[in-house]
Amino acid sequence: MVILIIKDMKKYKHLILAMLTLLAISCNKKNDDVIVTTESLLIGVWQPTNIGTICSSGNNDEFVYTTCMLTSRTTFSEDGSYQDILNIDVLGECENSYTLTGTWAIVNENVQVIFSDGQQLIFSIIQIDDNTLKLSLEGGGPDSFCNDGSTVIRNYVEYVKVE
Repeated sequence: MVILIIKDMKKYKHLILAMLTLLAISCNKKNDDVIVTTESLLIGVWQPTNIGTICSSGNNDEFVYTTCMLTSRTTFSEDGSYQDILNIDVLGECENSYTLTGTWAIVNENVQVIFSDGQQLIFSIIQIDDNTLKLSLEGGGPDSFCNDGSTVIRNYVEYVKVE
């Protein structure tokens, strides 16, 4: 039986060699897929959905945005420009609380924002993908407390991509 298989293999060796060559060529084909980077994921218009704190106790305090606040937008443009628009409820009316502009860059896997007035913030990226973003800042110091009385370690904002 083994001799018969070997004879059959000799008979088809050119076919087998051709198939192996095709397989090797197809596996070595250049991959032209787009490389996804943190920067490319960040570019776009983001809607904040909630803010929160990570507490030293291990608990998190969260504040879910109101309908008005959900109209706020944070934009990371491809040209490196940055815009943050926050809308809040004031006496039953949805009003713009502020609009901040500046530039942004990825530095050591963090998001560095330099505002038009020269102030700078560095956000840690907790989560990022095609549709969600979670950025954080270090806490407010020893005088910042969570609802349970423990100290604030980090503040964060969660976003969904809208454009």
